[in-house]
Amino acid sequence: MDYLVSIERTAYFHWQIELLIESFRHHNLQDSLVIAIADGDDPFECYLPNFYQHERKFLHANNLACKNANKFHAISAALQNKLIQQPFVLIHPDMILMKPLDFVSSANILFHDENYPPIPEIAPHIQEIAKLKGVEELPWLSVGGVMRFQDVPVEFFDQALQNCLKLKIEFPEHHFVERAAWILTIYEWLGALTCEANVFEITLMNHDVESNFIHYKYGIPPMFNKHMFRFDGSISTGTDPYDVLLQNNDS
Repeated sequence: MDYLVSIERTAYFHWQIELLIESFRHHNLQDSLVIAIADGDDPFECYLPNFYQHERKFLHANNLACKNANKFHAISAALQNKLIQQPFVLIHPDMILMKPLDFVSSANILFHDENYPPIPEIAPHIQEIAKLKGVEELPWLSVGGVMRFQDVPVEFFDQALQNCLKLKIEFPEHHFVERAAWILTIYEWLGALTCEANVFEITLMNHDVESNFIHYKYGIPPMFNKHMFRFDGSISTGTDPYDVLLQNNDS
């Protein structure tokens, strides 16, 4: 099964992707990982043996006006150019593979249930979709983490891209645009596609629980947070993210 991850060509994503590749190498699955890279002009230079040697990676244009859209561009490009095939798993760069995703399901879309609260701003859009579907209310879908796609038309991802771009115009300052685009598109395709929630990831705070991925987006407060290592001048810690993780590793 292919695993697709979308990054920008910046130092912030470089150190994350190096760690992600290493976790795939640990399982001898590095050839299953496909890296989509939104182009950039970051001058960062570093020794990244995993990244440079990794064969399954491709470059695409960076949507600077809506960086949330890069992931959707990457999926469409990868499918249309046969760089990945379904079923495939969409993951985040700030993850570590613990064990391959082997969950058996006939659902078209499997997603990690993040227990994420409803987004009030998109409630009117959800109500409109409910009316079109002839139902009073649609259940909240807590989408946003690991997602597995199987027999999903490319048009679904194109529609998700359009939803993302529209939401970015409507809510230019909000960070939930990508998540909201997935949710609205799944609602729009209900009846044509099936979806199912499960648990596929954990945090660094509960690494001793069996799961498929560690998602370290919340870090280990206050010792480690990925945003401490953006390498863009916004924060200077004078340390290395790997060193901090090693020093605060309980496992």
